[in-house]
Amino acid sequence: GAVLSVQRISPAQLQKSGASRWVVGIGGTNVSVSLPVAFMLQFADDVVLTAIDIQMPLAKAQFDVTGEQVQVLGPVSLELSRLSRPGKALHVSGLAEPILINLGINASRGVQCGYFDL
Repeated sequence: GAVLSVQRISPAQLQKSGASRWVVGIGGTNVSVSLPVAFMLQFADDVVLTAIDIQMPLAKAQFDVTGEQVQVLGPVSLELSRLSRPGKALHVSGLAEPILINLGINASRGVQCGYFDL
């Protein structure tokens, strides 16, 4: 299955909180996203964080470059948009502090994370 989480973020409330990062969990999963408050303060408008966690293997048989079979789990997709323009994703780059995505798994030897940026 998949889990969809939509969170409204108010930069004004973040500023009042005095926190340096804002962490939101994707409900029903171990995945969380940590956003730098300094980045969020550039928006006068509230922001919407949409996250999708596809919680199943994408394929039954995937192999790494050595031919060893590996398990490939579904992606986590994140999108930020202004509340006033919810269908238009914000382009994010060159941040002084990164947006952190915690996949909620214990890293062990041989575990790798793959990603792509649309």
